[in-house]
Parts: sequence; structure tokens; C-alpha cells
Amino acid sequence: MKINIRTFQPSDIDTLMDFWTEIENDPTVSGDFFSPTEENKSRWRKYVLNVHEEDENQILVAEHEEKIIGFIKFITLENRPLESDIKCSLLSLMYVVPEFRRKRIASELMNRVFEYVKSKGVTHVRLNVLTSNIPAMNLYKKMGFQDYSIIMRKKLE
Repeated sequence: MKINIRTFQPSDIDTLMDFWTEIENDPTVSGDFFSPTEENKSRWRKYVLNVHEEDENQILVAEHEEKIIGFIKFITLENRPLESDIKCSLLSLMYVVPEFRRKRIASELMNRVFEYVKSKGVTHVRLNVLTSNIPAMNLYKKMGFQDYSIIMRKKLE
């Protein structure tokens, strides 16, 4: 299977919006933090386009037979208040269409990000994943990520 990985183009936004909606509708992947309301969709669309304008390499898409089947989005944490020898990028969102999962597409997307951020002097890559998203956790561990932090929450009644 031939996969093409390329930078996101603004003409791809509707497909990424569909993927984002699928992510947000699956509580095992996204939790229940954001609801894919029309207002949130509009805001996410603007946000993605702004990220693209900042650095077109921060969003990559995977294509098969000219159809987008996945994407990854990351940001590099630049404006930190304290000085550090660590330059860090944050993988903030990744999605692969269900029928294309477990075919190394997510790994290829991540490897492309690693190559790019390393060329920009990044020394560490971080991500957050829900404990309910076992397939993603397994992939990340396979890619060399290690447990680093625990984020906890409590729902107030």
C-alpha cells in the first residue's frame, strides 16, 4: 500500500473537520472535554488554519490514492517564561481512518514529525493520551515514549 505524507493545505480543512468531529464523539479517545458543537467546530477550524499559517509543517496529512486517511498536528513550545536546555514539541492530535489503522500510518506520521522537529533543534517530544485509549498508548510505547506525568481530574457534582 502506497502512502503519501504531505503538509496540510487549507483545502484539506473539511476532511480534518470530519476527523476532529469523530475524535470528539469518541469519549475513549477524547474524553468528554470538548463537544463538537457548531461553535467549537468553527473555532477549531480557525485554530487549525492559524497553526498552518505559523508553520505549514505543523500539520501533516497521510493520503492513499489521493484520499486523506489521517493526520497529525503538533506545536513546538517556544515562548516559555524560564530558560531551559530542553526544546520541546507537543504532539497534540493524531487520527487515522479506522480501516487504515495498524498499517504503520501513525508511525510514519510520527516519524516525519520527529525528523522535522529534530532539524529545528527540538530535543524532546511530549504528548497526552487518555488511559482509556489503549491502542494509542501501545503505539506510543512502541515508538519509544515513556510514562512521564500523570494528569488527574475530579468531576464536581
